Amino acid sequence: MSAAVSAAGVFGGGATLPHPVATANCRALYDASTMTTTALEKLLVDHASAKRDGARLKLGDVKATFFVRIGSQSMTVDRVVSVELEGDLTTLISARGDITAVATTDVAAVKFEVPKKAAGLL
Repeated sequence: MSAAVSAAGVFGGGATLPHPVATANCRALYDASTMTTTALEKLLVDHASAKRDGARLKLGDVKATFFVRIGSQSMTVDRVVSVELEGDLTTLISARGDITAVATTDVAAVKFEVPKKAAGLL
């Protein structure tokens, strides 16, 4: 991320000036949005009825889709049924048996898919 802010909007000129306040604010926003093991475990327990089995969290009737950052791109890991949390590493196991290991801090979001029957829709 650039530590500079365009002066065109501020002073009407075309120069680019370093702006430590803008840089600090961007860092604070980024740091606040970084996933932690504790936050991820809380999400899984609260929203997916996950039960701990050693280092593994087995999701209840809920399947999850994980959105993972890869540089400026992202990847989705869908139909996750269990998650292993070990230090800074998160291992995702899908219903198909696929295993994907990612850094916990690279997890951007988790979407939970509740079965229609469990949601009272059937």
